[in-house]
Amino acid sequence: MACKIEYFANAEELRSVYDDWATSNQGIEGEINPDDLNDDWNSDWVLEGDDEKERLEKEFRKWINDCRIGFSPSGDVLVVANDYKVAVLTRKYRKPSDEDQEIAYLCHNWSGCLSDNPLERISQIIVIPIASQL
Repeated sequence: MACKIEYFANAEELRSVYDDWATSNQGIEGEINPDDLNDDWNSDWVLEGDDEKERLEKEFRKWINDCRIGFSPSGDVLVVANDYKVAVLTRKYRKPSDEDQEIAYLCHNWSGCLSDNPLERISQIIVIPIASQL
């Protein structure tokens, strides 16, 4: 039995969701950010050869692994949630000027908080279709 992984869509706008959420976390009361603690253990560990781009890539990978992710069965909607924030990405098609074929992208459609209380956390995400697709 063989398994084949195929390209589905480009999710490049996940980086913009991460950037938006990282900047908005700074002013929330009641939230403890481990990076704000002033002890030796939580200080940034910089090894020789590490540069800023590698550090930011590691932070993004850690963030995406901490997120709750739900994908619709039809592949049209991707929902990403982290703590109390949610982002909805929907599939759109773009045709680059130099190519003949359209490319699928997951575009950032909506993001926001589901609750006014930042202490309430999202634990699970499920994306189900409302109407059947015939």
